[in-house]
Order: sequence, then C-alpha cells, then structure tokens
Amino acid sequence: MTSTIRSAWNVPRGVSLPVALVASVGASLIVEVIIAAVAHAAGASADFRPLTLAGLLGPTIVALMIALVVWELVRRRAADAVAVMRWLVPVGVVVSWLPDVALGTTHRIATGPVPDTTWGEVVVLMVMHVFAAAIAVGLFSRLLPLRRRSFTPPYVAEPRLVAER
Repeated sequence: MTSTIRSAWNVPRGVSLPVALVASVGASLIVEVIIAAVAHAAGASADFRPLTLAGLLGPTIVALMIALVVWELVRRRAADAVAVMRWLVPVGVVVSWLPDVALGTTHRIATGPVPDTTWGEVVVLMVMHVFAAAIAVGLFSRLLPLRRRSFTPPYVAEPRLVAER
C-alpha cells in the first residue's frame, strides 16, 4: 500500500520535481557565492576557479540533480525512507568531499587539476557541500516528503500484557 503524501507547500504533483531542482540550485548557488565572497575576502585566490560562479554552476547543478534522483528513488521504493535518508545524506556529503580532498592532496603538483591550491580553499569547498546538502534536504523534504514506517516492531509488548504480569 502506497500512501500519498502531499507537499507542505501544496505544489502540484507534476511540477514538484522541477521546482525542487530549480529552488535547490538557485538557493545553493546564492549561498555558495556568498561563501566564496567571504573566502576571497579572507585571502582565497581570485584565480581559484572552483570559487567562481562559473566554477560553481556546473558541479552544483549536477550534484543536486543526482541528489534529487536518489531522493526520489528512496522516496518511492524504501519502506522507511526517512531512516534511509538519515544515513544516506551524511554518507553522500562525505563522498562528495573526496574530489576536494584529492584536490588538496595534489595541490603542490604543477600538473594537478588546480595548481597551487591551498587547504583553506579546499575546506571552503567542503563547507559549500554541507550548505548545499542542508538546502537540498530542507527543500526536498518540503516539496517531496518522505514516508515513515508505520508499524510497531514485534518485540514491543502490548501494555495490557505487561500490566497483567
């Protein structure tokens, strides 16, 4: 039995996925540009392409599209989608840090993806991932609510049986 859970904002069912994608990309990019501006003010190189709008746009769109597809698959197929997302979101964020860590470890290599990258710039990228994930989870949970398992586990005794003992 599948339950129909409506969006908290009463967005029509057919448009909730595109609205979730556009809203999460837009909000994430705004926050990421603000974080990049703070990083530049704190001394991050202006030549560090991943901290420019052009460098943020593609990866943000791709990552949030993947996140939305995974969210929707879990939402439709998992018996307890909330429980799945409680461990999947943090794992996804940590996995998203792997390219950043690789960038940081190769930062002194002239042939690396971005030569002369500092660990401070890498940490800024990692912080951006956390903010983008938080924005996505917040918007997705409002626009595409998850189901919770709705049964009592078999190991819980009924109250009247406990009272009779």
